[in-house]
Amino acid sequence: MQKPGEFVESLRNPTSFPEIFLPEIKHIDQIVDEKGLAEGENVKVIPLGKDMSSSIYLFQIRQNAEMGAHFHKSHDEIVYIKKGSGILELDGTRHSFKEGMIVIIPRSSRHKFVNTGEETSIAVSMFSPPFDGKDIKVFR
Repeated sequence: MQKPGEFVESLRNPTSFPEIFLPEIKHIDQIVDEKGLAEGENVKVIPLGKDMSSSIYLFQIRQNAEMGAHFHKSHDEIVYIKKGSGILELDGTRHSFKEGMIVIIPRSSRHKFVNTGEETSIAVSMFSPPFDGKDIKVFR
């Protein structure tokens, strides 16, 4: 713990500067048009942005494909299903998902998405705290 004088001095002579986050507006359909699934690609994850408390990603899952079972040890996740339908397996229980639904996945909850619909599923996923890729545990 810093003493009051050390804290004030650290403010006068910072060794690093805080990251500055600016407002952004993004259009999901435009991103999908520009960065859609390539031939032979079943799942695509596109980072959309982050701030100090959260990060956001765009997921695309091809028809009859799946995002395998995994969990995040220290990240809560909220998923908005923009397009498509399928099955979400959450802690061993299967749930149907479809366009317009929101899924709340608490940290350490094992989950898996399977696209059983007639089109590519598109979802927006928000992580808190910001996802760093280090806490994911994948199951085979």
